[in-house]
Amino acid sequence: MVTGCGMNPELLSPPRHLIVVLLLFTTLAGCGGNGNSGKSHPASVADTFGAVGTWADSVVSFAQDLSTCARRARGDSGSYSTCIKEKQQKYKEAKARALQDLTPQNSSTACKSTTTRIKALVGQVAAQMDAFSRASARSVRPGAGSGELGSVGSQTNDVLKRDLSQALRLRDTLGAHCLPS
Repeated sequence: MVTGCGMNPELLSPPRHLIVVLLLFTTLAGCGGNGNSGKSHPASVADTFGAVGTWADSVVSFAQDLSTCARRARGDSGSYSTCIKEKQQKYKEAKARALQDLTPQNSSTACKSTTTRIKALVGQVAAQMDAFSRASARSVRPGAGSGELGSVGSQTNDVLKRDLSQALRLRDTLGAHCLPS
């Protein structure tokens, strides 16, 4: 099912099993994570796992807001900006944290390769989210049509479906590849 702006809500809704896994992981991560807000040393695998999951959730949430706010605020760019502000900020913070935490935990080739591939996927998703954000902002201007937004929304669905799931699959291998040696 595709909405008026080309976004498929089924693709943007996190799978129930992912929510359960993230809730479980968040609970476990709080029991021994090193709370790397200052980052005087590299993030633990648990911190990185959580940061990548939070980033993925924020991408989905921000994409949903871009689509929803564009429909609700048609012709009112101030209202649109207010509508997306909170999720956009959370998305930017989660992206920065994930990229910061994606530092190889050891010198193994597998760990370096995995973290590099996840960083590349974060970059690809960010580029698509930027394109969707620009198209969404243009669509609320008076007299703007929704054709471009529908097209970019469809492309965004494809990127999110492919790249978010791949990033999460790779993230799930961090423990096997990146535990400190």
